[in-house]
Amino acid sequence: MGARLLGVALLMVAAGGLPAAAQGYAHLSNWCYGEASEEQTIRGCTAVIQWARESPRDTGAAFYNRGIAFAATGRLDRAIADYGNALRLRPDADVFNNRGIVWRRKGYPERALADFDSALTLRPALAAALFNRGLANADLGRLGAALADFDRALGLQPGDADILKARTLAARQQGAAN
Repeated sequence: MGARLLGVALLMVAAGGLPAAAQGYAHLSNWCYGEASEEQTIRGCTAVIQWARESPRDTGAAFYNRGIAFAATGRLDRAIADYGNALRLRPDADVFNNRGIVWRRKGYPERALADFDSALTLRPALAAALFNRGLANADLGRLGAALADFDRALGLQPGDADILKARTLAARQQGAAN
């Protein structure tokens, strides 16, 4: 649901202009698409997905938002499943990047690399995907590739402390390996 439509729906709820079921839906969709705790986001997005009132793109956003909440609460398999559903509805670089992060957290850097590559195919200048791909390459001992990714990410976000730290660690590892 677009921000404008959501705002109108919330105003109607406040004015008592929607039936109770619509008021409940507006409340839960606000949890899905707006500011809410992780558990509220999961509950709201689950309702949005089950009620199937949104466009495929917005339903994809609901899966994505719920995936973020699942990842934040440590439910990594549920996050991966939701990111996969989101990608079927709306291929998006941020979704690939976030799913790659979860694959890496689960200890699957090769799967993570595939997702970071997909993110970068869709958006070549996504510094976050370059940074994360660098981390996955470092996990696999591909330090030259990791350094190249970190350098490209730094070109997009000069002075970023996290990228600089990761690059320094990879350079030290590479030096120790030689």
